[in-house]
Amino acid sequence: MTPRRRLALLASLLLIVVAASLTAQRDRAEQAVAPPPEPATRPAATVAGTLPDDRTIRARPGDLVRLTVRSGAVAEVRIDALGVSGVATPEEPALLELAADEPGRHPVLVDDGADRRVGTLVIAAPDRADRDAKGTEKASAERRR
Repeated sequence: MTPRRRLALLASLLLIVVAASLTAQRDRAEQAVAPPPEPATRPAATVAGTLPDDRTIRARPGDLVRLTVRSGAVAEVRIDALGVSGVATPEEPALLELAADEPGRHPVLVDDGADRRVGTLVIAAPDRADRDAKGTEKASAERRR
């Protein structure tokens, strides 16, 4: 084999190795960039309640809460811990809208000269809501056996 042929053969082999290497790197890069699957989450619900009639409104984290609060006099309606407030009159109730993102028991107050508690907004803790959902799924699976 002549030196020129050997050089051409060596250059061809080198070109094939480089092309194969670039293709393998591109495939690995595409695999590394793929986003992880999103965890299954429940869709947010809208929770509506009327106070003082309902007295206790229950929500889960991520829910949209809409409270209608009636008063017999002009009054400020507020949930202090959540920084939400509105004004109610005898003709027009206060409408409070908020995202349920602060777990706990939150008193709903009407201030018509003195603070009166007209109800409570209860937002479940995220771990409890998840545990309850998993417990329900587990119990259902055990009943099927």
